[in-house]
Amino acid sequence: MNDWEELWNREIKLSRREKLGESTFWDQVVADGGTDNPQLAHLTEEQLHLIDAHSQSTILEVGPGAGRLTLPLAKLSAAILAVEPSQGMANELRRRLDAENASNVRIVVEPWQTYSSKLKNDSWDIVLASYSLFMVDVGPLLKEMSRVVRERVCLFVPAQKRMSPDLELAVTGENLSSPHPDSVIINKIVESQGYSPKTKTLERQREQSYESIEEALEQKARFHSCPQERLPHLREHLENTLVKEDGKLWERELRRSAFISWTP
Repeated sequence: MNDWEELWNREIKLSRREKLGESTFWDQVVADGGTDNPQLAHLTEEQLHLIDAHSQSTILEVGPGAGRLTLPLAKLSAAILAVEPSQGMANELRRRLDAENASNVRIVVEPWQTYSSKLKNDSWDIVLASYSLFMVDVGPLLKEMSRVVRERVCLFVPAQKRMSPDLELAVTGENLSSPHPDSVIINKIVESQGYSPKTKTLERQREQSYESIEEALEQKARFHSCPQERLPHLREHLENTLVKEDGKLWERELRRSAFISWTP
């Protein structure tokens, strides 16, 4: 494991993202009805353009979730293998695919960490992971993507810190995380494996509304794994940053992400 892989593991733990790699977290997201976000429509179009699939493309998608990209890609490509660790997400994806009569998508309910070894070398034209890299020890998993792909690996990852310094201080009580966003660390890991990744930065305006400060606190605390003793600090942070408008509390921010691609 090189220094960048060690930094990745440290960042996953410091930013409290280990839980996002657990299938039970996403099962609960489905149960809570949190699989739709109309704000992502423009981002989806931009991602599809960058992935650049065609009618003969075969695609392996790691962590498709409820299918925000899978459904439109099914109409553009020949075949898709969706490797999804969450049974709840897989069920929702299957429901949506059936509603669209999409018969060219096969779903495997298993983590990429264990399933990748079952695939042959050079077996898929495109390997895709869109905001689904929450696991530690990501280096070997990226190597596996390079091993099974024929044409290119396509990743979408955050290009800024998951938590702002103020939010990190509220949740953890200290600022210990690296200044490097996921995109920089992933780039360095891929380069260390002998590839030449290309990167394009994407931007979108994110808006999230809450009915009350209690709702905002509950959602933020769950997503960021906020310890019980830090809840008063998180509440104070939200009271100082959320904007009251039209009877709701709004969180608005410019989010940056990166499209990283490389050929084997």
